[in-house]
Amino acid sequence: MQNEYINKGEKNKMRTKELKPKNNGITLIALVVTIVVLLIIAGVAISMLTGDDGIITNSTLAKLETEFSAYKEEVELYKNNKLIENNNFEGDSLSAGKTSLEYNTKPEDEEGTIQTVIKDLNENELNKFIIINGKLYIISTDKKEIKAAQNIGISVMPYEITEEGELLSSDLNLALQNEDTIIIPDIVTSIADGAFSGIDGVKTVIIPGSVEKIGANAFSYNSTLETIIIEDGVKEIGESAFRNCENLKKVIIPDTVTSIGKYGFQDCKNLEEVKLSNNIKKLEGSLFWGCTNLKTIDIPETVETIDISVFYECRSLNNIIIPKAVKEINWAAFAFCKNLTNMTIDAKNEYYKIEEGIIYTKNGETLVNVNANGIKGNTLTIKEGVKTILSRSFSLCNNVETINLPSTLTSGISGDTFNGMSSLKNINVAKENSNYFSENNFIYTTNYNDLVYGISSEKVLNINNNVKTIKTMALIGCKNAEIINIPDNVEKIEGWVFSGANKVLKQINIGKGVNNLNANFIITVDDFIEKVNIDEENPYYSSDENYIYNKDKTKIITFIKDVESYKIPEGVLTIGSNAFDTMSSKLKNIEFPNTLITIEDRAFSSCTSLEKIEIPNNVQNIGNNAFSGCTNLNEIKINKSKDSITGAPWGATKGLRVVTWV
Repeated sequence: MQNEYINKGEKNKMRTKELKPKNNGITLIALVVTIVVLLIIAGVAISMLTGDDGIITNSTLAKLETEFSAYKEEVELYKNNKLIENNNFEGDSLSAGKTSLEYNTKPEDEEGTIQTVIKDLNENELNKFIIINGKLYIISTDKKEIKAAQNIGISVMPYEITEEGELLSSDLNLALQNEDTIIIPDIVTSIADGAFSGIDGVKTVIIPGSVEKIGANAFSYNSTLETIIIEDGVKEIGESAFRNCENLKKVIIPDTVTSIGKYGFQDCKNLEEVKLSNNIKKLEGSLFWGCTNLKTIDIPETVETIDISVFYECRSLNNIIIPKAVKEINWAAFAFCKNLTNMTIDAKNEYYKIEEGIIYTKNGETLVNVNANGIKGNTLTIKEGVKTILSRSFSLCNNVETINLPSTLTSGISGDTFNGMSSLKNINVAKENSNYFSENNFIYTTNYNDLVYGISSEKVLNINNNVKTIKTMALIGCKNAEIINIPDNVEKIEGWVFSGANKVLKQINIGKGVNNLNANFIITVDDFIEKVNIDEENPYYSSDENYIYNKDKTKIITFIKDVESYKIPEGVLTIGSNAFDTMSSKLKNIEFPNTLITIEDRAFSSCTSLEKIEIPNNVQNIGNNAFSGCTNLNEIKINKSKDSITGAPWGATKGLRVVTWV
C-alpha cells in the first residue's frame, strides 16, 4: 500500500512537470489577446476622437459650420438691406470678391469688396470665399472646410485655380455644363488654354479685369455662347479663344487689350458687331475668317498690320476704312468678301491706295486685292508697273475668263494667286516680261524652272520635262486630269498643288528627282487620290497604298487616303510635320507602333473627327501644336510618367483636361 501510495505521488509530480510548460503557453496567448483587445479599444477610442465621425473632428466641423453659417447669414442680411434701400435691387446680381463688389443698383462712386458684405471675414479668409450671382461659394481643397460648407448649404467653387491665379483646364469646369452663365471669379489672373472649350449650354461669359490673359481655345467651339463681357484690365486674348462660337452676336473688346491671337473669332458665323480695342497694333491672321454675318467693323487708328486672311469669307462685310497707320496688308486679307463694295483708305495713309476697286501699295508695285468694284467684264488686265500680286487677290473674279499680266511682273505669284478664278480659260503674260512667260495657258518662270499655274482639260497631264519646282496650287486649274505624270527633272513640289482638282484624279506618278515634298502637296478640295507611285530609283522617298515615307520608311511624310482608321506600321520612328494635317476629315482612330519616337509639330492638326489617341511609352517628343484644331479629341493617353514629355497638351483644343498619364 505504501509503495502504491509513493508511486502515485511520483506520477503526480511527473504530471505537474509535464503540465507546467503548457500552462506557460496559455498564459502567453492570453497576454497577447489582452494586448490586442486593449489596442482595439484604444484604436476605437482614438477613432472616436479623431476619425471622420470622431469627437474632435465633429467639434472642428461644428466650429467651422458655426463660422460659415454666420458668413452665409451676413450675405442674406446684406441682400435684404439692399432691397429695403432700393426695391429694384436683384439678389442674383450681387457678386463680390477680394477686390470687387457689384450689384445692379450700385452707385457709380461706391467701392467695396466681399468684406463689405461679410464684415466678420478676416484677411486670411479673403481668398476662401466669393459671391457669384448672389450665392456664397467656398474656394478650398481642405476636406474639413469643404464638408462643413456643404453641410450648411454653401457650394464649393466649381473651378480649379492655382495659387498664382490661373484657372486651369480641368474636369472640374465641366460641372458648369448645365449652367448658362459663366462668371469668372476675380481671384483669377489668367484662363488656361482650352479651359472651357466645347462646354455645352453656356450662353453668357463674364470675364473680370483681374484676368490679364485669356488662353488659346479658352472658350472655343461653344455653340450656344451668345454674349461675352470682357471687362477693363484684360490685356491678352489668345489664339482661337472664341473660335467657332457660332451663336456669338456681339463683341466689345476693352482698350486694355493689346493683342488678340490668330483665329480669335474664326467661324463665329452669327457675329454681327465688333468693337475692337484702340490699343491693338496688329490684326492677327484669320482673326474673323468665316464671320459671314459681320457687316461692318471699325479698324482702330492704332492698327499697323492687317495679317493673312483676317476677313476671309466675311461675305456680309460691306463697309471698311483702312486707317492711316496701316503699313502692311497681307495676302487674302479680304478674300471672298463678295459684298465689300464700299472700301476706302484714309487719305493720310502713306502705304496704300485704291484705284477702280483695286488696292495697291502707294507706289503701285504690289496688287493687294480686287474687290467687287474692280471687276469689269470678262477680261482683267493688270496695269504696267505692278511687280507683285498677292495670293487670292482675284478671289472675287469668278466670272473672268481672260487675264493679262504685265511685263513688269517680277515675283510673288503662284497658283494661289488665281484662287477663285473658276471661269478662267486664258492666261497671257506680256512678251516683254523677263521673269514669267505663258505657254498653252501655263505660266512658267524663265527656262521653265518653276511651274506657276496652269489651265488644262487633258485627262492625262504630263508636266514639262524642264520644270524643277511645281509651285503652290499650280495645278488647280487642271480639273479634268485623271493621271498626272511628274518627270525626273522636278526636284520640289510645294503645298496644295492639286487643291481644286475634283474626284476624277486617280493617280500621280512622281519621278526619281524629287527631293523636297511638302506634306500637304497631295491634298485636293473634294477628295484624296487613289494612288501615288514614286519611282523606285528615287533616293529620298517611297510609298505604299496608304502613305508616303522617307526612303527607309522610318518617317511618314503624308497620308494618301482619307479613312476612319489607320494603323501605323512597326518600324516608323517619326510622324512628320503636317502628315495628317488639315484635310484628314474622316480619321477617328489611329494606332501607333511601339517603335514610334517623335510626333512632329502639327502632325494631326485639324483632324476634326479624331476622338482618342494613345501614345506608346517609347515616344520622347511631341510637337507643340501636334493636335491643334482636333476639336473632338477627348483623350490623349500617355503610357509614361507625368510630364515626361514636355509641351502638354500639344495644342489640343480642350487643353490639359484631355491628357491622361499612365
